[in-house]
Amino acid sequence: MNVWITFFNDAAVPLVTLAVVLITSTIFLRKCLRKGKKMEEFSKKPQKAIQAEEVDGPIRSTDKSHIMISYNWQASHRLAKKVYDRLQEKDYNVWFDQGNLKGALYEKMQEAVDNAFVILMFVSKNYENSANCRREAFYAADIKKPIIPIHEDYEPQGKPKGVRLITAGEIYYKFNNDNFDENFEELCKGINEKMSKKEISPKEKAMRDWRILMLGGQPNARNVVEIFNLNETETATYKSIPENQGMKAACSILLNRCVYFIGGCEINKFVMKSSKGVRVLNLKEKKPDWANAESMNEERCFMGAAVLRGKIYVVGGSNGKKVLSSGESFDPDDEKWTNMPDMKQPRREHQIVACKGNLYALGGRTDSYEDPISTVERLNLFNETNKWEMFDCPGNLPRNLFAAVGVNDEIYVIGGYSTNGKLLKSVKKCKVSEETPAWKEVDSLEKERGECSACVIENKIYVFGGRDSNGKTVDSIERYNTEDEKPRWQKVGNIPQEAMRSRLHAAVVV
Repeated sequence: MNVWITFFNDAAVPLVTLAVVLITSTIFLRKCLRKGKKMEEFSKKPQKAIQAEEVDGPIRSTDKSHIMISYNWQASHRLAKKVYDRLQEKDYNVWFDQGNLKGALYEKMQEAVDNAFVILMFVSKNYENSANCRREAFYAADIKKPIIPIHEDYEPQGKPKGVRLITAGEIYYKFNNDNFDENFEELCKGINEKMSKKEISPKEKAMRDWRILMLGGQPNARNVVEIFNLNETETATYKSIPENQGMKAACSILLNRCVYFIGGCEINKFVMKSSKGVRVLNLKEKKPDWANAESMNEERCFMGAAVLRGKIYVVGGSNGKKVLSSGESFDPDDEKWTNMPDMKQPRREHQIVACKGNLYALGGRTDSYEDPISTVERLNLFNETNKWEMFDCPGNLPRNLFAAVGVNDEIYVIGGYSTNGKLLKSVKKCKVSEETPAWKEVDSLEKERGECSACVIENKIYVFGGRDSNGKTVDSIERYNTEDEKPRWQKVGNIPQEAMRSRLHAAVVV
């Protein structure tokens, strides 16, 4: 088991000073090694992963599974280093980022998070204010890594926001100088519980209830919201969405226990009027009610949306006059929408999926009257160029009004319409981490359906509603367990008649 400590410091001068210290220390250490001297720091405990030629960089191990320590240098270096040393004494293998990582920093940080069993997050005011620390924390939350928050003297004030939203509901481990040994032993128990999966986070407990919020939909439930419990096959009406916003072709997103209902349109006498309005339902409140949130910069319907690193990304769609290539992101911390780079192709009736730290734009139509396309674009938010690029992944059918989800490092596209309006029940997946990714056929749905919705619960894909080839609403729910040896789609229930949804609706896990 490794321990990888990584930190970020946004101040340039301390980094220069640190670099000088590290270079000087490295030269001295190499001299000592050549002379065969034993340095006290390295003689106190075994250093299984240390090699002489690696001392001036990260201390590496061939075992990729590790504990990762995430901290801000200025605020928490002393404590983080002390915890790191004690973890080594317990015979953990080590990967220790001393701050001199070279090359693609973001990619190396992403690799560290990907390979972590658990992340020790040293929360401080400096950590919360550091853009790089927040990037690391939100990515860890996006891919559902177990997190243990630690603090020393920091006592956060006010409502949780930003990084503290990620750790809401988790047990904080507080360290002080007088009781370090006792604090450390408690931390080790917490680490062991996380790694043995004895402890289940509040989010995972909620997910195991299989509760799904179903919002809106045509023809008769544009503003209705129900909670549907798959275990109990029952539904309950929730707080309806106010009618003073476009209800068709909208997006719904769950972020930080808040449901956002975004955009949409109304069609009167064949004239489509798009909306840039946003409504939010705060599920943390005792009596949740819909409230206005900051409106988007542009009116949109038929767009795609996803959550990544604590932000909502809304991309493409139509403003009633043209198909859009633009996008914008919403940061709940400052409650502002920020314009994003344009896609290479305008898209509507497409899907946006977050997978392995990137955003993917899939399929859709470039014009309201054209056949759908099969192309995929990727936006790598770790890449400083921050531009959409075409993602070469051959083998998919042109699709629009389909469902898509990301599961680990795979993207699934489900059903929808193809060329000449052909209704599909085919499902394909693409493993985005492969050197030469390609779409591969998997088991097909039991029933053709377009304009359906999908969500993922514990690596199981659920598909709801939609339309069949006769234009009728599909009431069945199908499930696909990606962890089965030979996964197959299975019908697991029906949507009750009072909760029926057809086109342009959303399903979000709560």
